[in-house]
Amino acid sequence: MRTAPKNQSTDENRARIVSRLATGEKGHSLDAICGLGVELEHVVVHQGSGAAVPYAGPQGVCELLERLSPLYPGELRELGVPNGSLLGLTDTGHTVTLEPGSQIEISAAPMRRVAQVEAEYQLFRDRIDPLLTEMDVEFPMLGFHPTTAARDITLIPKFRYRCMGDYLGAISYLSQGMMRTSASLQVSIDYADEADAIRKLRDASAIGPLLYLITDNSPVYDGVWRNNRLVRSMLWDACDPDRCMVVPGTFEPGFSFASYADYMLSTPAILVPSTSEKIGWRYTAEEPIGSIYAENPMEPAELEHALSMFFPDVRLKGYVEIRQADALPLTLMLGYVALIKGLFYDEDNLVWMDSIASQCNEQTVPAMKSAITRDGYDAILPLVDASTEKPLTAAQVADALVAHAQTALDGEERAYLEPLAHLIAQRRSPADVWHNPYIQGPHGAHL
Repeated sequence: MRTAPKNQSTDENRARIVSRLATGEKGHSLDAICGLGVELEHVVVHQGSGAAVPYAGPQGVCELLERLSPLYPGELRELGVPNGSLLGLTDTGHTVTLEPGSQIEISAAPMRRVAQVEAEYQLFRDRIDPLLTEMDVEFPMLGFHPTTAARDITLIPKFRYRCMGDYLGAISYLSQGMMRTSASLQVSIDYADEADAIRKLRDASAIGPLLYLITDNSPVYDGVWRNNRLVRSMLWDACDPDRCMVVPGTFEPGFSFASYADYMLSTPAILVPSTSEKIGWRYTAEEPIGSIYAENPMEPAELEHALSMFFPDVRLKGYVEIRQADALPLTLMLGYVALIKGLFYDEDNLVWMDSIASQCNEQTVPAMKSAITRDGYDAILPLVDASTEKPLTAAQVADALVAHAQTALDGEERAYLEPLAHLIAQRRSPADVWHNPYIQGPHGAHL
């Protein structure tokens, strides 16, 4: 586990982070602890060619947002820039924002039922799809851009992303692909208390390589057919060891909210909100968060920003955010949401995942990713079946994930899981069956 830099505000900042994470505690009532928050990113391409749609210019993503704006009561613009470029839209049930490479993200408010997630997403599509048709653009629903290399995509006009591009780009070129050409599906879940939060963080990290596999929907990397699986995982793991992969100490006894706070305080901030309203942001590069706020403890807005600047496979933000999945088409997206619900809101299933996590450490998870990247469902994992004492394969664990989730879901929500379960039973990931109409190469059928 990391140690926060020592200064007069270390204890206060640690306490404030712990307090903020504690606000997510819902208690043990089943009525309170069942939320499903969903964030789905969409790569935007020109119909026919599949070429990237830029933010600016005629038929650009900014124009798309401007046309969509009358259907939303709120707008989001760059902090500290009066009348700055339009970067998002807000409504009661969901928010529409932009990712660095002009990917469009819908963030749905927490729902209890998968059907509610479907209804909110369908509302977004009912609003935006006619505009997509008018502008001759589309969402291919992939985890990675189908034709365009990262170097050919311009970042949107947002200071945060310019700073991240400079900082992360100096660490690895792959971070540019992560920012500009990837698209993800993130599902957030509630926790009852601190122990439940750490348990779910640990369990979601342990099964994470399998979540990457069953949602692997990136058949193309930098405009060419990929050579291996788990493209988005490869990008994230190379992006920045300080803030990606598994949170340091996750599998160690005694890991806590305070441990997570020390992880944050010891990590470079990259940028922070500026005290000057005229500037809006301040680039801080490699200076750790704990050092930046050595004299003046973090205010709420500064704390919220700091929480958002960490990109591990699973992170804490007042909820547990499970981040491994590629962006998926609707039926598979809903199936994945049902899978997460079935696994993480059932005590028996948590106990089963605990048995997986108990065999893991920070080296086990990348070893599983490496094996799956090479061998897919045939990968032999560094996990042992307790009944046979034999190594488990990725296929066996994936089947178990589905079987356990099915036991916890009612009939309606088991039906949502079926399309994803069917694909897993075929030992295929979404990328294996997606037909790419934009470039030449081997392909399967449409989902």
